[in-house]
Amino acid sequence: MWIVIRFMENTLSRKRKKLLTFLHKKNLLNLNRSSPTLGSSI
Repeated sequence: MWIVIRFMENTLSRKRKKLLTFLHKKNLLNLNRSSPTLGSSI
């Protein structure tokens, strides 16, 4: 049972990480669009 719980936690954390990176990229894109100077430097 404990192994199953660990597995669930691992999958959840992985999904959360993917979601965080996705949101982070989205935020970066929005920042680039709002400020041209920042967009050209990246």
